[in-house]
Amino acid sequence: MAGTHVFFEPPKSFQSILEEDKDLSVPASTKMGCTLGPQTRSVEVLEQLLLAGMTVARFDFSWGTMEYHQETLDNLRTAMRNTKRLCCTMLDTMGPEIIVLNRPEHPISLTAGQTLTLTCNKSAAASATCLPISYPSLAGTGLAPGSQVFVGQYLFTGSETSSVYLTVQEVKGDEALCTCNNSCVLEGLALTVHIAHMRNEAPILAETDFAAMRQWGAANRIDYVSVSFARNAADVAAVRQVLDRECA
Repeated sequence: MAGTHVFFEPPKSFQSILEEDKDLSVPASTKMGCTLGPQTRSVEVLEQLLLAGMTVARFDFSWGTMEYHQETLDNLRTAMRNTKRLCCTMLDTMGPEIIVLNRPEHPISLTAGQTLTLTCNKSAAASATCLPISYPSLAGTGLAPGSQVFVGQYLFTGSETSSVYLTVQEVKGDEALCTCNNSCVLEGLALTVHIAHMRNEAPILAETDFAAMRQWGAANRIDYVSVSFARNAADVAAVRQVLDRECA
């Protein structure tokens, strides 16, 4: 049997793995997506992100106005021109996420043991005694005395100082009277609401999502739409129909 030569590559050291690859003939296959927010929206920081390898910029429409995100996008375009680096753009929808509405300018302080009302009345003002939420109705949520509800700073959930755990005492129509289990200060870009064991039946696109996709996404020729909290294939199909109908 004719012999064949077998070649083995010499083992690589850990140090060589950490060193920058000088061979630029093969383009990078991994995409690096970054969420652009208050600390990452200036031209200077965006230039650093692009030079560090950012290839997808995510605009999170769970918070912020279209004007705010437009300023960030304009800064990104300036940074791309300055660095000569291209970057895709992605609109991330709010979807059926439940958030606190009509928040005041100042933080909301809550004390352990106090009562707090959750309401679906979207015209109510958020305060230390009442939190209006974006969900259309409490009917069908399974909310009942003893249910646990969590309200916390967006992307900072779990912090005892900026999140509150509630126990429902009574449900009347679209209002739930709750007791605060801990003291905290609610603050941040957005406050999300999580009801334990709840099946969220809200539409996959919030009203604000339609406006964002139509007025901001289509106008700016955004590359991708990220569908938050997609529950099944029907949700994805519904978003595709909206894109084909209103953003083509």
